Amino acid sequence: MSSYLRNHYLVPSNVLHTIIGAFALSLLLNVANIFVQISSHKEMNPATMITTGVGAQLPIFPRTVALEVVDSERYGMEDDNDWASVTPLGHGFVKLGADGDFYAISMYHQLHCLNSFRKIFNGHRNASRAAHDQQHELHCLTYLRQMALCSGDLTLEPAFFALNTDGRKTQAAYGTGVTHQCRDWVQVRQFSEANYELWKDEAGGFAASEANAIDSVV
Repeated sequence: MSSYLRNHYLVPSNVLHTIIGAFALSLLLNVANIFVQISSHKEMNPATMITTGVGAQLPIFPRTVALEVVDSERYGMEDDNDWASVTPLGHGFVKLGADGDFYAISMYHQLHCLNSFRKIFNGHRNASRAAHDQQHELHCLTYLRQMALCSGDLTLEPAFFALNTDGRKTQAAYGTGVTHQCRDWVQVRQFSEANYELWKDEAGGFAASEANAIDSVV
C-alpha cells in the first residue's frame, strides 16, 4: 500500500479505541435500559395502570397463546354454571390509578354481553325491566360489533361451497379446527382477581354487578 493510502485511509489506534469504547458503552446502556423496563413491568402493583393516549390499559403484558376452535357441548344455551365460571371474582371490574377509579375489563364486558343474549334467547326476561333490557340488547349488539372490528382477527378460515335452504349455492366457513393467536386470557383473569383482593371489602355495598349499565349512577 502506498504512503498516500496509509495516510488517508488508516485510522489512528487511539481514535479506533475511542469509537469502539463509545459503541460498547452505548450498547451497555441500551441493555441496562431494557432490563430496567422489564423489571418495572414485573413489579407493577395491581392497582396501577398504563395510559397510552388511546385508552387506559391493564398493566400487564399477556403471553401469546394459541386457541384452536372446537365444537363443544359446554357453554350451551342452558349451561348457567359454565357461563358463570367465565366470570372472575369482582365480575371483571378493577380498581386502578391514583384516585382508585373503577374500570371494566373489555374482555369480560364482551363475555357479559354474550351471556346476556343467551339469557334472552332462553326467554329469561323480566317484565319489570323490559325497557332496560331492550336498551341493553341494542347496546350489546353494537358493542360486540365494534369489538369484533377492533380486534381485526386476520386468521384465515378454510371456505367451502354449500347449499342454502332455498337450494342456492353459496360459500361458507365453520372455522372449526383453525388455530388463532391470542393473548393469554388466564393471565388477565389472574390480574383481575388479584386486583379484586385489594377492594373486595368495598364490594359488600354493591349489588350483583353487570359489566355495563344503561343509566350510570352519578
